[in-house]
Amino acid sequence: MEIMLISMDEGEFQPLGIAGPAAYLRKNGFSVRAFDLRKNSTFEFDIYADIVAFSVPIFGAIESSVEKAKEIRKAGFQGPFVFYNQYATVQPETFLLDDNCFVIFGEFEEELVQICKLMQQSKPIAQAEHVWSMGKKRPAKALKRATFIAPDRSDLPSLSTYARFDGAIVGNVETMRGCAHPCTYCSVFGAYERHVVKIPEEIVLEDIAYTVNAGATHITFVDADFFSTGKRGLAIVESMVERYPGISFDITARLDDIIRYKTIVERFKEVGCKEVTSAFEFPDENVLEIMNKGIVLDQMVQAVRLLQGIGIRLKPTFITYTPWIDSVNMGKLDAFAKEIGIADFIDPLQKQTRLLLYKGSPLLATDHIKPIRLMDRGVYYDWVHPDPRVDDDYNALEFEDSAARKRCCIKG
Repeated sequence: MEIMLISMDEGEFQPLGIAGPAAYLRKNGFSVRAFDLRKNSTFEFDIYADIVAFSVPIFGAIESSVEKAKEIRKAGFQGPFVFYNQYATVQPETFLLDDNCFVIFGEFEEELVQICKLMQQSKPIAQAEHVWSMGKKRPAKALKRATFIAPDRSDLPSLSTYARFDGAIVGNVETMRGCAHPCTYCSVFGAYERHVVKIPEEIVLEDIAYTVNAGATHITFVDADFFSTGKRGLAIVESMVERYPGISFDITARLDDIIRYKTIVERFKEVGCKEVTSAFEFPDENVLEIMNKGIVLDQMVQAVRLLQGIGIRLKPTFITYTPWIDSVNMGKLDAFAKEIGIADFIDPLQKQTRLLLYKGSPLLATDHIKPIRLMDRGVYYDWVHPDPRVDDDYNALEFEDSAARKRCCIKG
């Protein structure tokens, strides 16, 4: 049996969304071909594959995965399509293109193995516990794994063709999936509902070893929140730098956790942490409350001051355009950034970001959205600002890539 794993978009990183399943499937004796179609412009589909599975980890992969599936179907493939990963979980209806399409809810490696075993036994794929298809009751999400295996990146293009950090080749590594926090706009919360799947330290270190041997001199931990498992990340980092002296790394962390784990952040600086990415959203207490961010402006300022004192570079992200900031208050971001000394660290794109109401967003179920006029755009809802001057300002912006308007605040 042959399984084809396809990644249409995983940001600038090597796609763990297909490297992870490749390892599980191969260990269970299945033949796997994994393709990163952002890098493979000469891809030709083999209609004799038994299963084609698409990883959909970020918003930018939704439409391209659907279109590629339609193209493959048109080319003559009659077998099952399986869609999985974060955005397949939060808006599964998008991917039920026909009665031979299946969506995995939650963790996907072991579910893909189960799907292949069922097919091998000529049993219906829909029997898999956490798989949804037409006519089936929506299943529970798989929010744990019984076994852990390091990703198999062997089919993927060289790390040197992916992300760089200050010129260094990046190894993208995850220590967990999910997040412990309930931010209502966030697709991680939408998919995992505050559950966190911890990847064992030895598996994380095995993957780091692979990326270092493949040329990585910097590790980007792609976890949504590196402190969602508390102090656990410190042991991983210290084991990493003991094995690979001089290696650098960066993390994504909440501002309140930077305060809570100040001594660990100081230790990170000592052993090679170069940057912390953190989501500010917008410096307005009302917006932070609507988004259930769990932080206040004073904590923002305190966390920035701590990082400045420690000497770790801050990479702030923002959601500049929301329905709750009018034209009078739009200048708050620039004033705040200048006041606390982060204006020079803000990517210009961050001043163009617009709240993404993807299908399945927990924010859609809140009272804050009810007064807002929405327009269905297929895979997300656009919204109309109560103050037309704000939308006029936004529509006047120039974008190199229209997808930039819908980027998530975290890596990818």
